[in-house]
Amino acid sequence: MKVYYDKDKQRVPIKSWCENPEEGALNQAIDLANHPAICDWVALMPDTHFGCGMPIGGVVCLDDAISPHMVGADIGCGMGAWETGISLDAFLEKKGDILKKIRYGIPTGFSHRDSKNATTNSEKYIKNLSAKHGDKKFWNRVPYNIEQNTREQIGTLGGGNHFIEIQKDTNNMIWVMVHSGSRNMGKLTGDVYHALALECNEKWKTALNVPDLAFFPFSSDEGQEYHEAMNFCLDFAFYNRRVMMDIVQEAFVFAGFNCCDKKITNIHHNYASLETHYKKTVITHRKGATFAGPNTTGIIPGSMGTKSYIVKGKGNPQSFHSCSHGAGRTMGRGVAKRTLSLHDFEKAMKGIDFRVSKTTLDESPMAYKDISIVMAEQEDLVQILHELTPVVPIKDETEPRRRKKKR
Repeated sequence: MKVYYDKDKQRVPIKSWCENPEEGALNQAIDLANHPAICDWVALMPDTHFGCGMPIGGVVCLDDAISPHMVGADIGCGMGAWETGISLDAFLEKKGDILKKIRYGIPTGFSHRDSKNATTNSEKYIKNLSAKHGDKKFWNRVPYNIEQNTREQIGTLGGGNHFIEIQKDTNNMIWVMVHSGSRNMGKLTGDVYHALALECNEKWKTALNVPDLAFFPFSSDEGQEYHEAMNFCLDFAFYNRRVMMDIVQEAFVFAGFNCCDKKITNIHHNYASLETHYKKTVITHRKGATFAGPNTTGIIPGSMGTKSYIVKGKGNPQSFHSCSHGAGRTMGRGVAKRTLSLHDFEKAMKGIDFRVSKTTLDESPMAYKDISIVMAEQEDLVQILHELTPVVPIKDETEPRRRKKKR
């Protein structure tokens, strides 16, 4: 762990588990270190890279403050993992049937469900969301129909780096991993409340060093309203992953396996929560970072051509009980598509059942950090429980929508 601290330029230090953070991410960390509500220090996980306002892979604690851009656009994005108890050989015998059922049952990319035909197992989650969040104030500000939109989006994967992946552990036993978030609701909420935070900070004449780090006092009406909206997104994202896992389990049962009694781990990595660190109650923001409290189970995926890990947290107080949320990108999507080759992408995916194409070139393993280095840099944050290797990654393979040029 490295410490960056110039007392003439920073209010608090930066503690980095990333040995060589990129310049853009480090500059963003310096901005965070000068935030008016910052506590203790800024923690950078080993997967840290440049983000919107706050680096992805960053963790900060704020004193009575909550910031939309410190949570991120895909609120509640996170991971699910299921240990099936099924051998690789047994899976391979039924692979075609299982994959067909999964791909049919889970829309990817911009695809949604027909709102009149939500999956049977999603009905209880939709009712839970409506009962818990249906009468909250934030609906006056967020243009989202909780019944219709939830029915259309729950149990859908999304695009970008979201995936479903069939994996094997070191004993050749099958696991399934899911990476997805709150779909459009998270982005919509983040956009609405960041704009409101900017207005409020200007109205309150807040000494804000960077507009992207606009915030609300947590105890304010606006802060409480954003917190409620964020919690809806967290619950939706949690249920979204759960519905997809239910569909995956149904696919295995359809193929003749009795395996649904195995535990599913389901965690977030874009959120803010009220926590106690160093005897102070603070609002801990994890943007692209995972909770790693003592003996908690975590999930750290690599790229789709590299290993992923199930881990146990060590509760390191210096990282605010946090660890990385994945490998972390080394290049943006546009740069990856312009500079990486399909030939190298194909070589990196050798032995993995995935159709390499230009549409997924931005998700090539070469666009990500070396996961083995990322894991080595956080040995004091987590203990590895299971090492998983990809067998079949499932991602959105459609061409991204093109924005219409303004005339």
